[in-house]
Amino acid sequence: MDSDTSFERFAKQYDEDMGDTGSYNHQHTIDPPLFDLIGDQKGLAICDIACGNGYIARKLMREGAKEVWASDISPELIKLSKEKYENLNVKFFVQEAEDFTNFPENYFDLVIIHMAIWYVEDVDKFLSNVRKILKMNGRFIYSIDHPMKWSLYKAIEAVPQEKADDENEKYLEARKVKTFNHWLSKQDDLSVYYRPMEYYMNLCGKNGLLTKSIREPSSDMIRQGKHYKSGIPMKMVIETIKVGEL
Repeated sequence: MDSDTSFERFAKQYDEDMGDTGSYNHQHTIDPPLFDLIGDQKGLAICDIACGNGYIARKLMREGAKEVWASDISPELIKLSKEKYENLNVKFFVQEAEDFTNFPENYFDLVIIHMAIWYVEDVDKFLSNVRKILKMNGRFIYSIDHPMKWSLYKAIEAVPQEKADDENEKYLEARKVKTFNHWLSKQDDLSVYYRPMEYYMNLCGKNGLLTKSIREPSSDMIRQGKHYKSGIPMKMVIETIKVGEL
């Protein structure tokens, strides 16, 4: 991650949207499949990377995790996580997603990055470090935009047809783009990396993270003040497992 992928400049708006339970879109579309794949977290040592305001980390602790370590590039979000919400002994750190300085190797049962891997610049380095901090047979779970996202936006007329068609045509191109910022209500304000699913799945395989399960939830979201429901998936969640030495 770098400065133009950080939520620091709109941390308070993001925190107000997420609160302690996640936004409407998170609660109704993407968090349920995440927790379905996480399963029983009792007794687990978990690392939550790009944790935002920490609502996922706190939920994990409330539901029985042994310990949760959580990091984000935004100092303001980590400050809010520590000061605004219930102290559940989550270990919070300010650091970039590719920086694993504070995390012990071969330690965690589960590593997650929820709705944030598209902000990571060097995914290969990131996944290599994920492997290092996981126990053998530990799991890595990430969530990401579904390849059908732009078809959904086209179907519900959330973007112009030409925009959706252009993005679908460019799906296989790995590129950094400026995209819509929900929290500042601006177009072309937030930097993300658009990459095809093969990019992530192949790099997971390269780093000994074998894909185990995938969830593709139907879409129930509020976008620009309008409520949409569709069977076309907008997001997906992938569970991998650390396998034998490379």
